[in-house]
Amino acid sequence: MTSRWSWCDVSFASLARRANQSSTGRGIDALPRGYAVWNTVALMSNENAVRRGLDLLSGEIHASALDLLFEEGRFPRLAFADRFRLAAGTDPGSAFWARGHGSSADRQGGRNAAALEQDSERLLLGLDGPLGDWRVDFQAGENGCDAGRDGSTGHGRADRGKDKGLTQAFEIGSRSGGLDRLAVALCVVAARLVLTTSIGLMPRDAPVSLKQATTTTLAWKNLAALAFLLLAVRLLRGIGLGLRWPDWRTLGRLLWFPLLHLAAMAALVGAAGQGMQAVAIHVMVNVIAIGIAEELAFRGVLWGAPRRAMPFWPAFLAVSGIFGIAHMADVAGTGDMQGGIVQSVAAVLSGTGWLALRIRCRSLVPAMALHCLWNILVLGFGGFGGFRAPGRPEPAGRADRGRPAGENRHQARPRRVRARQPRWADRPRR
Repeated sequence: MTSRWSWCDVSFASLARRANQSSTGRGIDALPRGYAVWNTVALMSNENAVRRGLDLLSGEIHASALDLLFEEGRFPRLAFADRFRLAAGTDPGSAFWARGHGSSADRQGGRNAAALEQDSERLLLGLDGPLGDWRVDFQAGENGCDAGRDGSTGHGRADRGKDKGLTQAFEIGSRSGGLDRLAVALCVVAARLVLTTSIGLMPRDAPVSLKQATTTTLAWKNLAALAFLLLAVRLLRGIGLGLRWPDWRTLGRLLWFPLLHLAAMAALVGAAGQGMQAVAIHVMVNVIAIGIAEELAFRGVLWGAPRRAMPFWPAFLAVSGIFGIAHMADVAGTGDMQGGIVQSVAAVLSGTGWLALRIRCRSLVPAMALHCLWNILVLGFGGFGGFRAPGRPEPAGRADRGRPAGENRHQARPRRVRARQPRWADRPRR
């Protein structure tokens, strides 16, 4: 007995009835004989099975299924938005509601999508109530969707109403209360200020400078403010935060001046004789947390809201001014009025440049990096009363030169009284 092998000269593309099947068939025909995909299709029982295999390999059902799921996801959003509009003028109490719907549709296909027939039905149950100036809603439901192509392939059922409905309700509810975007952004900035100035609630005997508050210990309030802002950024998606990578070609043309400014500051610090001390880990954590949190709050959340509520220049000046005024809040925690004023003026000027960089780059990342470098230079390398090298004494002022060590020109010095002799005592005796 001898075995004889013969190859079928019928191509897979010739069995196709649609464009996607034909393209997939030509791709399989180009594969070497004995390849796993070629063997799987060649061993199918009949022509209809081959066509179904070509449909699965072409992936055209994937694009149609994505469109179907996206279309079905709009029903929980519409139900939630309609409920909020109806509840605006009614009793501001809690309410329980229900909503159902059913739909049928025929979706035409194309060269990259399959034609689908769908039948769906849904039942949504919701409970909403007031929470301050907000209104919180919870909804859950059951959804059934039958979609098919040619009455044979692609049938399936998706029960996803509970998870999808709850997610959409939480997103819309976080933006659809009695406050608009500008008010929400101002509330986020105010909450961040409350967290960062919480140290002011602690009693102290003497004012604490900004340098001491940042460089002595790890400021947990800065980490708490950063965590709060990250949560706010997660909830306020779509407000235009600019959390994307910038265009590096544009960034190179814009960064030369800020980097030159930082280099000039470093040179001035070195010329002033304030040596660089090894910066502790907690100092680095503090200044980096402050830089990232301030950029997220002011050039992220706060800039995205007023830009939509007012013209460009009023919004630009308002954000820069609020950034400077917010730095005066450090006076409540440190008691250093002079340092707070200097810091506020510097914040307005530097914040204007960082906001311009954020607008030109359409990204918040470069402003974050420059802000962190600025904080490290100012607080770590001697700016605004920064560190001194170990063992170096406090530099004496011009009015204190020539005075004994430890004596201040503002301290009262003992006055030496010289006794005067009568004039007749100086006359020579005759």
